[in-house]
Amino acid sequence: MQATFPLNRYGITALMLIAAIAAWAQPSEPPVISGLDGNNVVVGIGESSAELDQGTIVTLSDPDSADFMTGGITVNITLNYAPDKDSIEVISGTGYVVTGSIIKVGPAAVGWFEWNAADGQLAVVFTGEVTLQVAESVLKSLRYNNSNVLADTSNRTMVLLMEDGDGAISLPQTVIVGFAADCLLQSGFEDSEGC
Repeated sequence: MQATFPLNRYGITALMLIAAIAAWAQPSEPPVISGLDGNNVVVGIGESSAELDQGTIVTLSDPDSADFMTGGITVNITLNYAPDKDSIEVISGTGYVVTGSIIKVGPAAVGWFEWNAADGQLAVVFTGEVTLQVAESVLKSLRYNNSNVLADTSNRTMVLLMEDGDGAISLPQTVIVGFAADCLLQSGFEDSEGC
């Protein structure tokens, strides 16, 4: 004889309720970033900044998150951080603009970012409707800045994590930033010839 489960006054059986709770409690799938991990970024001669997305174009996917509201990005400089010279910021990109430290889609503010010089960390927080496409565009528009390139040309190591707003976090993405000026200092050349 097949077991039956009585309905409560809302027409929901105990089994249906258990299934709903189990589905709600199931961990979210993490966002997947491709084309960023292992990037070697070069700050060019006479330049003081470089975008972290160089070489292979960064792509972002997430099997179960259509938007990234309440999610965000952190980037830490984990090796050779120079607090008085280094910083990372978000610049305007496809589908959004940056005004000061505010990220906007159209007239609506959908997030903000902050550079913490004490810890060498960029925090990006999405507070509004941020689609997968906009979140990917923000990833492509992260920029490293150095206020005095010639003073310290040691390679910087950066580690990036992304959270999708559902509690899932991407695998760490490591980016190495080097300096074309370092070649000139070591070789004695006054231009790029020979480097």
